[in-house]
Amino acid sequence: MGRQPPLATELADVGFAYLRAPVMQVTALDTPTPYSKPMEDYVLPSEEKIAVAVREVLSIAPVA
Repeated sequence: MGRQPPLATELADVGFAYLRAPVMQVTALDTPTPYSKPMEDYVLPSEEKIAVAVREVLSIAPVA
């Protein structure tokens, strides 16, 4: 699972008053990682999926 979920939880708990947008996690889909490269690309996070999530958060709370 890695460090991401506990870190996101800690940020939301400790820094909630400072957040201008919700915490968003970009993770693999809740499924076993497939052997097929096209299916693996679909299941795992990619630069594009991360960029889409960043744009979505910034549209909720633009940087001042």
